[in-house]
Amino acid sequence: MKNIALVFVFIFGIINGSKSDNLFLQNLISVNDQWKNQEFNPSDFSSFENSKPQNFNQWISVHLLLVEKNLRNRDVSKLNPEQYKNRSYLLDQLKEYALKGIFPVNNFIPLKNPVFIDAIGTHCAVGYLMQQSGAEQLAQQINKNEKFAYIHQIKTNGVGEWAKNNGFSLDELAWIQPGYPPNFTANPLLQGLNGSVKTMAINPSDGTIFVGGSFSAAVDGTICSGIAAYINGFAGYSWIDLAGGVNGTVNKILLHQNKLIVGGSFTTAGSLSVLNVAAYNLTNGAWEQMGNLNGNVKTFEVFNGQIYAGGSFNSFIAKWNGTSWEEVLPGYLYGNEVRALKAHENELIIGGDFELPTGALRKNAFAFDGTQAVIMGFGTKTPVNDFEIYQGKIYAGCDYISGNDTCALASFIDGDWQTIFDGNFYYFGFGSYLHGTIKQMKTFEASIYIAGDFSAHSGMTFGENMIRYSETANDTVPMPILMADSTINCFGFYYNDICYGGDFTYQPGSNLNRIALLQNELLVSAKTKTVKNKINFFPNPSTDKIYITNNLDEPIESVKLFSADGKLILSQVNLGKQAVIQLEKPANGIYFIESINRTNSSFNKVIFE
Repeated sequence: MKNIALVFVFIFGIINGSKSDNLFLQNLISVNDQWKNQEFNPSDFSSFENSKPQNFNQWISVHLLLVEKNLRNRDVSKLNPEQYKNRSYLLDQLKEYALKGIFPVNNFIPLKNPVFIDAIGTHCAVGYLMQQSGAEQLAQQINKNEKFAYIHQIKTNGVGEWAKNNGFSLDELAWIQPGYPPNFTANPLLQGLNGSVKTMAINPSDGTIFVGGSFSAAVDGTICSGIAAYINGFAGYSWIDLAGGVNGTVNKILLHQNKLIVGGSFTTAGSLSVLNVAAYNLTNGAWEQMGNLNGNVKTFEVFNGQIYAGGSFNSFIAKWNGTSWEEVLPGYLYGNEVRALKAHENELIIGGDFELPTGALRKNAFAFDGTQAVIMGFGTKTPVNDFEIYQGKIYAGCDYISGNDTCALASFIDGDWQTIFDGNFYYFGFGSYLHGTIKQMKTFEASIYIAGDFSAHSGMTFGENMIRYSETANDTVPMPILMADSTINCFGFYYNDICYGGDFTYQPGSNLNRIALLQNELLVSAKTKTVKNKINFFPNPSTDKIYITNNLDEPIESVKLFSADGKLILSQVNLGKQAVIQLEKPANGIYFIESINRTNSSFNKVIFE
């Protein structure tokens, strides 16, 4: 009991400590949450903490090496000589497996989960140990029947006997077995850009992606100073310059009435002399004067038919009257800057790093009704970077500041701002958190997508700098969907994918240069996906059955239903153009249906309720 108490004291301390202290253990838990249940020696971490793993496979290696070391140091005096010999040999094999760093690829389901043997025959750690012990047939039988099962879920005969013969407990095997992250595909837009991407606007009419930031060229050599367009032309996709660009940094692009309203910190746009704001006419491809603002411009929004700007210039807020900028509420705010504007229900919601001139301390957020300021409670604890409307409520994405009086995500509820994530390893049950700063948020269907400079962990999924969050009965934790190596400043929905920009250069499996496109099955609803794949699912949600129809002139070859944790619930093969999945009193929640025919496959989320 003394050792167990030491472990739990260590875990409690590390969870409530600094980000650097906490993150090492949290990364191990994200690989396998059995770290919460097993006895281990925390001093073993010291030999690995300075290695700074850069991707999930490297974290799997560190996890396996630490488990191997701890298992070697356990009391095995009750094992017979044959069990001791087998255990020692397989721990040698486990160490070798970890150092090779070749692990299964999860090309099957869009969540982090065990994969016993992948599509090209790579075994998971436990499967590999079975193979090395001469029990390959057992490994293949598990893979056939229970590919996605955790050790304690496996029902295949022989697992317990194999574990006993080789000197392991099932709990120890469960500690060895990692989960593998979904194989999200992140593709660079050509070779990317040579500097930070800070803002993005996507033209819905033709799919052109406009980005602004502190870059001077595309990596392929195309000169594009501060602003660029990613277009699909006669020669395919390419980066193009916008009439010479600007001579500084672009912080915000607003697409409005066939013009790009561009703000930042610059003094020329094309051949024009400007001051921090200009317009680019998409019809004639020329820059236009748009008055002057004598400080950094951070944001724009259209409110009551007029363009408003926010930044660090005089008054912090200004309104474009068609010929010049008018100060809004001059002298009202004091502090540093306005960073966020959002029109909502006849008010302009204003956020940033400032205080209001009221008796009580109110800061970082208030509203404007077109005439006067409207108080919104006492504001947010930390500066606001963005607002989004989700399920009728206003959300504020904020800076994380070290300490207890901080806030990463807040929502305006019952007349004041309530903290949703404090950014300080906020837990939704043990093992789920968001830690860091939020830069941008956007709503897509039933979820809000959030990007910034943070780490996040949900159940068995770990990620960096982008999550999906839903306030529904079935999905109330932050779900990481990326592992970008640095800040994501902006993103937008490009058809059914996410285009995102920032300071990152790498995502596991992809070298990226600050701008990329994420392809992820979870971003697409069943309704949207069926248009592409010609496979329809209805009703969704359902109480007990879901019908599947194939619009193509070919039969459905197979249908599989998985639970949210990847467990295979039902499998059907050799179907016609229609199929039905029926469960007797299914547990309420999210499920996934994989359907395959000769020319198409589909993986869709469905809900039983």
